[in-house]
Amino acid sequence: MQSNNAVERFMSATIESPWPEHRRRNRWAVWWFLLAIPLIVAGIFVFGFIAEIAWPDHGVYFGLFGAPVAWGAVWFWLGRRVIQLRCPRCLGQFYGHDSLQMLTRPNRCAECGLRMYEEP
Repeated sequence: MQSNNAVERFMSATIESPWPEHRRRNRWAVWWFLLAIPLIVAGIFVFGFIAEIAWPDHGVYFGLFGAPVAWGAVWFWLGRRVIQLRCPRCLGQFYGHDSLQMLTRPNRCAECGLRMYEEP
């Protein structure tokens, strides 16, 4: 019985809480979403200017399509980082393998039911 408590103390001391990292990832995703319009408009000008130098006839099209595609790629990457959070209790994916889990039950682990920001 004593060794089990020692193992639990060791595990709780060595595993950091994932919640600060989750908050940080979530903030990045929210800010990236909120800044979508200004970043895309600025990107259209930057991509368009660079492409106009390289391809004088088709630079505008590259700017119009390059900026939203670049923004979308970063948005996809940030979203995947938020969704791939591991549960500290069961080590499964917190939001599960179904994307709808994040919309229907976003505050509980899909595997074990641990509430978000609750210590295991």
